[in-house]
Amino acid sequence: MSYSFHRNLIVLLATLMFFGCDSSPTAPQVEKNLSETAFKIHAQALKAIDAKQYDQAESLLQNLSKKITAELGKMHPLLADVNKNLGWLYFRQGRCSTAKLYYEEAIKIKDSTGGPDRPETAELLTCLAEIQRKTGRYSPAESLYRRALAIMETSYGPDDLKLVPVLKNWAQLYNRPGSYGEAETLFRRALKISEKQFAPDDPEMIRLQNQIAYFCNQAGKYAEAEKLYEKSLQSLKRKKGSEHPDSALTLNGLALVRISQSRYEQAEKLLNQSLAMLEKSLGPDHIQIIPVLENMETYLFIYHPERAPELEAVHKRHLDLIEKNFGTNNIDYVNALHKLSFFYVAIHQPQQAKEADQRAVQIEALL
Repeated sequence: MSYSFHRNLIVLLATLMFFGCDSSPTAPQVEKNLSETAFKIHAQALKAIDAKQYDQAESLLQNLSKKITAELGKMHPLLADVNKNLGWLYFRQGRCSTAKLYYEEAIKIKDSTGGPDRPETAELLTCLAEIQRKTGRYSPAESLYRRALAIMETSYGPDDLKLVPVLKNWAQLYNRPGSYGEAETLFRRALKISEKQFAPDDPEMIRLQNQIAYFCNQAGKYAEAEKLYEKSLQSLKRKKGSEHPDSALTLNGLALVRISQSRYEQAEKLLNQSLAMLEKSLGPDHIQIIPVLENMETYLFIYHPERAPELEAVHKRHLDLIEKNFGTNNIDYVNALHKLSFFYVAIHQPQQAKEADQRAVQIEALL
């Protein structure tokens, strides 16, 4: 064969390679690139949510959602993670109905792409259950918690530490009259599991112990509740000091026991001490101040009705803190408004009572 033939053959092959080969990235490459991009965007969005920069977080996540949908389809697993974080974003804003839709879509994708009984699905079910609980839909919430726990038990066994978050969240569902025993049972199981991993004076153990104490008090077991709170205070003093926020919250719980025991002077002293400690360590607008304000409301309303102006100020601060931390579109804000309305009825201010109640009803209709 002649030199010219070889030369022409090489030119032909080069031409075919140049024009005939698709230089666009393959599907696995697209997925890999998007996965890396998504990881960075999720980190930015979660940081923005923590900083309450909700518009920025929403823009980041919605744009990522559009990109994944366009390039990988609307049922790709990467989209489930976006929907999960969008659900968290809207939940933090108190937009429970919108958050619910995104969590449900994330669960749908997880179920269709990896099966319905994976730990990732259990986490989403717990998030969805929290929305149902916050909006007062207790029966659907209970079913979701039950399914989430069953998945975790199947995946990890009945005594794994990963079960504890589900148990703790589920227990809060029973923080209502007639259900305190169920809450205590779930927290005791969480404590038993945690004992295998943590020392008795570990902060996680103390928080679980305090939750058990709270529900013991609610169920009328005052001596047991008092003993548990005192034990927590001793551990905290050794571990973190007497001025730590956990010590303040433990004093708040002990104040409830003192109210139940009709030791009102001690109760008020503990409430004021707890509030001052939390304001000093966390600032005046921190979420952990809310439980103290709730206990102050109960105490002043029942035992000091003559201090109405002081109680009204506590109610309004309670509402303000919920709004600053969660927005207004949530069941906690609704319940706080109903309590304020009830207070106005008690002090014979029907117009203010009507306004607070109407606002609560309007918000509740949006949940």
